[in-house]
Amino acid sequence: MAAHLLPLGTILLVSLTGIEMEKKKARSVSLVFIIFTLITMGILGYRTQIALTIIGVLIVMAFTEMVTLEEIGVLSGTGALGLIAMTSLRDIILQTKISIIDAVRYRVGLTLSAYDILADLGGIRGFTHGFVHVASYSALANLMPGIAYSPRRYIGVFVGAGNVSITSTIMGPLVIDFGLIGVFFGMMFLGFLLKKSYLLMKSVEGREKALFTALYAVFLSYSIIGIETGIVDLEVLLTFFVGFLYILYRSQDPTSK
Repeated sequence: MAAHLLPLGTILLVSLTGIEMEKKKARSVSLVFIIFTLITMGILGYRTQIALTIIGVLIVMAFTEMVTLEEIGVLSGTGALGLIAMTSLRDIILQTKISIIDAVRYRVGLTLSAYDILADLGGIRGFTHGFVHVASYSALANLMPGIAYSPRRYIGVFVGAGNVSITSTIMGPLVIDFGLIGVFFGMMFLGFLLKKSYLLMKSVEGREKALFTALYAVFLSYSIIGIETGIVDLEVLLTFFVGFLYILYRSQDPTSK
């Protein structure tokens, strides 16, 4: 949990430096934060957190004009190659003996197949009625009988894979818990967060602008990554919930201090 908070802090720090410092100095300071976070997440083996850091800081740097579009393209390509290298290293260590293309193809196929099964189970009104999302908090997950692991392991049991972590697209956890109705309102909620955080980012100034820039970057980054992994990690859900409450508060009068 502590490790997962590091990319969030890095995105906020990069946003603050971009707003409050001269651009050249901001780039240098931000680079220190970013490299430290990427190395730390790489040592721990968290590819998703590396992707979050790269996408989030690029969004922040674009809005704070710390980088040009050409530099974003170069950095994005470098980040993608780094993630591919991590995947290749993992495959070598695990001796999977499949190519990167096959690994991506199988991963996508497995994720979509998992979603199909969950959609059949969830139907219109859902099957587990919130238990998958509740499992994001381990203390509550351990209170549930039988399949009490984590959200993605919970899903692994339902799709017949056993006690393993399975991704099911951004809509998978919603559809098994709350059905198609849950998918509809869940996507509306995500759209609300993205729109409101963007509008507030444009309307406020100073450190609060840095905060909303970071919030928008985090929301958008998790949305992009969540297309495959889903949004079920506890720190992600808490970030979305706290961000939602603050957005409601500031939306009353975005010009007030």
